Amino acid sequence: LRLGIILLGLRLSLQDVVATGLSALLLIVACMAVALTLAFFAGRLLKIPPRLAALIGVGTAICGNTAIVAVAPVIEAKEEEVSFAVATITFFGTLAVVVYPLIGYFLGVSDRTFGLWAGTAVNDTSQVVAAGAAFSDKARDIATVVKLTRNTLMVPVMILIGLVYARSQRRSSHVPGTSRPEGGVPGTSSRVTFGKIVPWFVLGFLLMTLLRTAGVALGILPQDVAHPGALTAAASALKFVDEVARFAVLMALSAIGLGTDVEAVRRTGVKPFALGLSLASMLAVFSLGTILVMGMGR
Repeated sequence: LRLGIILLGLRLSLQDVVATGLSALLLIVACMAVALTLAFFAGRLLKIPPRLAALIGVGTAICGNTAIVAVAPVIEAKEEEVSFAVATITFFGTLAVVVYPLIGYFLGVSDRTFGLWAGTAVNDTSQVVAAGAAFSDKARDIATVVKLTRNTLMVPVMILIGLVYARSQRRSSHVPGTSRPEGGVPGTSSRVTFGKIVPWFVLGFLLMTLLRTAGVALGILPQDVAHPGALTAAASALKFVDEVARFAVLMALSAIGLGTDVEAVRRTGVKPFALGLSLASMLAVFSLGTILVMGMGR
């Protein structure tokens, strides 16, 4: 899992952030803030375990399953919580691939509007590309750049979540009878350290992103592997590394799924699913509404 997350950093570059533009970047940040805030309050309202609500929140706000499996060790989430969050996010992300283009056609939005909408509101990168391509090639290209920028913000969000969790752990350590939850993702402990707040694989992810950024700046790595120009060999290498990363994350998700207590998932009930539905719906409405009201799709 950690190897896969580190290698995923090579997907991203700061040039993607620059190419997105300031207005789109502000929209991305606003959408992420709305999703995470809603996850916190709606999770408490529905009495959903905080870690599960956090996983569904980051999955909706950032980059789907990748964000879930990356944040899980930071907050010591249980395996069944990870499995439930992954299933919830995957379902609504897949649904968005079908529903978003239909809504876009019905409303008659522009390619740029749809690209911004899909890039900020659909969960997984592959789902964003699929939804954008179903609308138009231009919408796909815009959505992809916006989504890559959104993915880049996973590092600061993970660090922020680590800080919040560490603070909550310090508070609970002073309450008699509290302890670390059982069944958490392996490799964690109750002692709050710098490594707990900023896990080493997050630093590795950031390092890979900086390497990709430097490579693009020096002209030895392509900014877009789909259009590498003369850098076909470098693009092929990046594609290979990306496949290795995807395989590693897939194996980690499979292991988590196989080790999940099905009875524990059953006891969780449908409330997390309701949270996923509310987050996906509110994010879709907020994103599209902001784009239309602010005239960002022109």
